Amino acid sequence: MAAELLGIEAGIDLSSPPLPQNSFRKAAVESLGVKLDRGHAGIRAVLEELIGAMGE
Repeated sequence: MAAELLGIEAGIDLSSPPLPQNSFRKAAVESLGVKLDRGHAGIRAVLEELIGAMGE
């Protein structure tokens, strides 16, 4: 999705480690005000915001 918004092509690594490497506690993330139920539209909106901030 990010590659699409940036207008680039990116390869996808389909390999997986035996255990997730990006584990986090849901309560800790929610305490920061980060919503975890954004869906694809919400994720796209956040990516667009980040891309805009990177271009500043």
